[in-house]
Amino acid sequence: MAHVSELPCDGDGVCMVCKNKAAEGETLTCKTCVTPWHVACLKAPPKTLTDAAQWDCPDCSDPSGAVVKPAVSGGGLVEKIRAIESDASLTDREKAKRRQELMSGGANEEKEKKAGSVRGVLGILGDKFNCSICMQLLDRPVSTPCGHNFCLKCFQKWIAQQRKRTCAICRKTIPIKMAREPRINSAIVMAIRMAKHSQSNFAGGAPRVHHFIHNQDRPDKAFTTERAQKSGKAKCMQWEDFCNGSS
Repeated sequence: MAHVSELPCDGDGVCMVCKNKAAEGETLTCKTCVTPWHVACLKAPPKTLTDAAQWDCPDCSDPSGAVVKPAVSGGGLVEKIRAIESDASLTDREKAKRRQELMSGGANEEKEKKAGSVRGVLGILGDKFNCSICMQLLDRPVSTPCGHNFCLKCFQKWIAQQRKRTCAICRKTIPIKMAREPRINSAIVMAIRMAKHSQSNFAGGAPRVHHFIHNQDRPDKAFTTERAQKSGKAKCMQWEDFCNGSS
């Protein structure tokens, strides 16, 4: 790790050692972590331009052999970046692209998790409820007379681009009224909603039980059950018990 006296520049370009903003030609970027460093505050700056192009910062080079941070926090990020940099088959642009993908791994995981939930719903419904344009799960579905389904935004965008108002799949003519005022297919909306609900119940285990007592089955006097969260009397059929203040 870097010594206490060797620190990089912050996000504003101010050196964390001398507290001065480094000029454009006075900074050196690490080829591994792409962090700017103030050359004047380095103990061992590179001597030639070739060394500067292949320069590793004190945090990445670790010359002192000090204890490295646990791999749990970074997940071996430095090792992966070094492997990308040492790959001679990649160009500089490809290396930069792979470094960017590696640094944004958390955002990609969120996208994959969201896509996985959508794929689960698609597995229940099948391909019939996919939009014929964007090929994703239907969002505010619109059904044409020829039997094809589209998202409302995809349908409106397609109609705006076409002069003859034809279907995007079979090229059959779409009625003028539907092209101007498309209606959402409520049956498909309910089917998608029920599929999502059934999937959430399946993922969460057994469905939650909701207890309900009809009015004719309730007792005449107020009472409190063992599951009650509050101490007040309730669940009686005769409302005059509340008015009279009976216990």
